[in-house]
This record gives sequence, C-alpha cells and structure tokens, in this order.
Amino acid sequence: MLAAGVMTGTNVLTSNEIDVSGMEKAFINLSWTGTPNGTFAIQVPASYSAANPAVVASWATLPVLNTSGAALTAAGSASNHQVDIQVVSFGRLRFIYTNSSSTGTLDAWITAKGV
Repeated sequence: MLAAGVMTGTNVLTSNEIDVSGMEKAFINLSWTGTPNGTFAIQVPASYSAANPAVVASWATLPVLNTSGAALTAAGSASNHQVDIQVVSFGRLRFIYTNSSSTGTLDAWITAKGV
C-alpha cells in the first residue's frame, strides 16, 4: 500500500488505490518510525467518473479509530497499529496519513480475505 512514506511538515501521504471487490475482510498493518504527530484515515469511493465508471471521481474519508474509540494518531514516537476491517462493503480503498508536525517514515500493508 505504502512504503517508506516520509512523514514531515504537513505532508499528506496517500497510498495506492487497492481493489478489494470480492473481499470479505481486510487487515491493514501500519508501522512508523521517528517522532511524527498526525492522523490516520481510510478513504473509500464516494462517486465514480460518468465518462469512465472504473475511475473514482471522489473519495469519502473514514476515520481510523483506536481500541478506545478515539481517532488513531501518531503521537510523537515510533509505533505500529493494526486496522481490522470486518466487513468490506466497498470496491476500493486507500489509506491516508496527515502529518501535523515532526518527522518519521510510514509503511502500510494490506491483507484481504475473499468470500
């Protein structure tokens, strides 16, 4: 999904679009280094291009929550987190990270299970 993304300044890192059509569940593993501060989210299609229905025209942003139900953040130290999506009800997804300060690098991997 994303390899060695640079978390610096107010960068927004956006992963490649992943086709998850036909998948029942998905699991995203996040791992970051350094001392970044920022937020994580998942984006799913909000609309498709009228000229080419295979192309996403706009994305809807879904928050990634921690086990306490709060938004998942990078909070100034290296760490990792796993995102477990129990029901995949969309055909594509991508992952975004918005940095607010400090620096680090981010890796994100996805694994999905078919129906």
